[in-house]
Amino acid sequence: MTFGRKRALTDDQCKRIRTLRQEEKFSVAQLAERFNVGVATVYRVLQEPA
Repeated sequence: MTFGRKRALTDDQCKRIRTLRQEEKFSVAQLAERFNVGVATVYRVLQEPA
């Protein structure tokens, strides 16, 4: 049983964000817009261990 809010991004989307940031040099704002999430969510994904 899990509690709390459902995650905004799947694991595959998180991997894609890391790839786009590192290899394609997307900005955090571009990633947030592309995945329809806030910049704080993108920063959180980038802080998580891969």
